[in-house]
Amino acid sequence: MLITRSKIYLYEVKNFEGDYYFDNDKFYKIPRQEIINPFHQLSRAESILRQMLLSIGSNTPIESHVVFVHPTFFLYQSPLDIPAIFPNQIERHVSFLMHEAGNVTASERRLASRLVELAKKESPFQKLPEVEYAELDKGITCTACEGLSMRLVKRTCVCGVCGYKESVTTAVLRSISEFQLLFPNERLTTHQIFHWCGELVPKNIIYRVLSTNFKSVGTKKWTHYV
Repeated sequence: MLITRSKIYLYEVKNFEGDYYFDNDKFYKIPRQEIINPFHQLSRAESILRQMLLSIGSNTPIESHVVFVHPTFFLYQSPLDIPAIFPNQIERHVSFLMHEAGNVTASERRLASRLVELAKKESPFQKLPEVEYAELDKGITCTACEGLSMRLVKRTCVCGVCGYKESVTTAVLRSISEFQLLFPNERLTTHQIFHWCGELVPKNIIYRVLSTNFKSVGTKKWTHYV
């Protein structure tokens, strides 16, 4: 992980050797040995990091990449928009980072120290319960009383129990992080998050939040976000 003035860069590094390919969002080593999709792992890691940032009051943007470091690695049928850095792109990416990072500020040092302190503890974000989507109550939780009584008032989510207020964008982003944490292998779509939020927030707002903070993959009804 690299912290800069504008964002946090998060990397999932893989030393895969040989030829691989994508097929229907699954990851295979040729001829057809399915392995854990590293982009799903990256999504889960980003979700955990985002939860940690929210817990210390930070909304620093995150840019994530899977980095394939072995020089013999090759990925067939690679979508153009996947967050990947291939062996022949590493040097160029490092040069970009050297230009992007600049001098380390006191703010960046404080953020790094707080994340290190969190990492030293046994993180509660890594203890994932076994849950079934259909069994869970849907809606946006209140960060103050942890209830599911949030209602939408213009661009603000207001808790009907304790009166806590939160911008709709922040509330939706938090709900997305919770969904990714619990269901890392599920696709992130406008309809899915609309349902996860208890159909409280209109789909056009959820679409705006997703398209602004994530990368879209696919078109029309097959569109999802990573």
